[in-house]
Formats: sequence, structure tokens, C-alpha cells
Amino acid sequence: MLLNIPPNKKGRFSEIDVKSLYDFRAILDETFKTNLAEGRADESLTDKKLDSFITLQDGKPYELDFKKKTTFDRVSLQENIAEGQRNKEALLEYWDGKSWKEITRFTTIGYKRLLRIPTIKTNKIRITVLDSLQPVQLAEVGVYKASAKEK
Repeated sequence: MLLNIPPNKKGRFSEIDVKSLYDFRAILDETFKTNLAEGRADESLTDKKLDSFITLQDGKPYELDFKKKTTFDRVSLQENIAEGQRNKEALLEYWDGKSWKEITRFTTIGYKRLLRIPTIKTNKIRITVLDSLQPVQLAEVGVYKASAKEK
């Protein structure tokens, strides 16, 4: 991540820049504090271990049921990177009560893919691999609501 915070002529960062970095860290900590997928997704997808995973075949969706309406705007995905990147294209959708609606299409997942999406309120989402090099080993799923401090 390029922060563009150069040191001054004395080799120090300005107090304003340092405060901004601490504020940024606080926003990230607040945003990613609660994974809304915990207890709703397969346990291996929220255990923070990349060597435990589920295998996704092309065209066969994985559904995550929140059991109640849940509001979120960030999704994090991770592959079992020890076996390489496999996803070429996938689709993230939400249930509107009557049908599945596309949130976004995305390409590689790799070690970590963070998706910043419009605010969604739903009780279900699903991930469908559309094209892959081999079956995708999905290791982690995170669903989050951004900090109110984020602009």
C-alpha cells in the first residue's frame, strides 16, 4: 500500500501524518473487528487457517445463510494459496427475497481479495466460480460492515 507520507528533512514524519495513520488503523480495526460470516459459513471458512478449505467446482454455488437480514459492504475471500491461485472468474450475489441479484463479478482471489461493494441488506449471499484453472480451494470468507468513520 502506497501511503505517500514522506519524512521531512530531519528524517521524521509530521505529527499530522502520524495522526492520520493512527486514525486509518482505527478505522480498519473497527471495520474488520466482526466477521458477520462467523457461525453462518462452513467453520473451515472462518477459522483463519488457509490449509482448511472447501472446494468449489465451476458453476456450483456456495451459499451463506445469515438466518436474518444482515447489512454489509465489504467481503473478504482467501484461497488455499499453498496450492496456487485457481480462480479465474467468480460471481457474488445476494438474495432479495424473490431471486438472486448480482453484487459483483471478480477475477483472482489468491492470498486475499477484498471487495468493496454497495451496502447490501440480505439474509443470504452466494459465491459461484464461473471459470477456474482447477477447483477453487476457498479457505476464508469474511463479511463486514465498514466503520462509520470511513469517508
